[in-house]
Amino acid sequence: AATGKLLTTLTGHGDKVSSAAFSPDGVRVVTASCDGTAQITDAESGDLLGTLFGHSGTVASAEFSPDGRRVVTASFDGTVRIWDALPGMPLAVLAHHAGDVQSAAFSPDGLRVVTASQDKTARIWDASTGNSLVTFSGHFSQIWSAAFNPDGTRVVTASVDRTARIWDAATGKLLVTLSGRASVSTAAFGPDGLRVVTGDEEGVARIWDAATGKPLVTLSGHPNGVRGVAFSPDGRRVVTAGNDQKARIWDAAAGTLLMTLEHSDDVGSAAFSPDGLLVVTAGDDKIARVWEAATGKLLTSITGHTDSVRSAAFSPDGLRIVTAGGDLKAFVWRDLIWAPRARQLEVLDSGRELTPAEQLAYLHE
Repeated sequence: AATGKLLTTLTGHGDKVSSAAFSPDGVRVVTASCDGTAQITDAESGDLLGTLFGHSGTVASAEFSPDGRRVVTASFDGTVRIWDALPGMPLAVLAHHAGDVQSAAFSPDGLRVVTASQDKTARIWDASTGNSLVTFSGHFSQIWSAAFNPDGTRVVTASVDRTARIWDAATGKLLVTLSGRASVSTAAFGPDGLRVVTGDEEGVARIWDAATGKPLVTLSGHPNGVRGVAFSPDGRRVVTAGNDQKARIWDAAAGTLLMTLEHSDDVGSAAFSPDGLLVVTAGDDKIARVWEAATGKLLTSITGHTDSVRSAAFSPDGLRIVTAGGDLKAFVWRDLIWAPRARQLEVLDSGRELTPAEQLAYLHE
């Protein structure tokens, strides 16, 4: 497999980079760091556009709003902050949690924010005013994550108390409890909102009916904990990232294992490309890898980090990847190997003849 081409290096953080994400238009990247800041950077040039100062603890996550005009950050200082993404000015401080805030995410319409905390609660907030709207109470231990369903009417939470729970986003009413045998580390809705996938610390992932809480399939194969789960854009497959040096792709309906994607250390995250044709995995082996989702073929190994790759995500157009590392850096990568064929041809120099190697690669099936 070829090595990913480095497009931009994003530096400036003074501690590990917790996460990195593109803006909806793919023009900017926001990074969250253990140094207590988030940074907004130009994805093409690497120029720093703004540093978000204000948190007094690790910033666990940062993401753009659906319209790209705001950023939400979640911190171990117990607060969540909403920022204007262009000058990086603070707009609101959400400060009612009594413990570390593990995650924060905008609703699909960008009007609300959902947060998950070590204080055993999740909350929904008004993204404009910062007012607390709904509190989800009922978990017996800390909550790792909280996420809206695609239409913003439901929230799923994942907790150390061995459950995931589905709540009414308007009223805070508990609708369904998804009970397992180990701490639930992660949970996500499918693209149609009808199913939820969970991953636990015993290495088991499950797909559930979101309306009834009935378990539909069990994805057993990781001998250790599952750190990440995601549906494909069409909902037909699920990818899991595990503490067994592997990610796995599964048939979401039958629960059968389709592909095993191997690293030389634990895999922290895995995500499908926007078109569902590729998967990117982030490894503690300091490498991110791009795979063909249909065959499991390794397309590209992305090397350059000198510590674990904590997350990896595609840009909205699927042509770039941003990685966040324990080495205080984030990188933006581009490699024509994973680009669609039309895009590969488009970026070739049309003012010259193709080389023999290019003719072989691009003109012959």
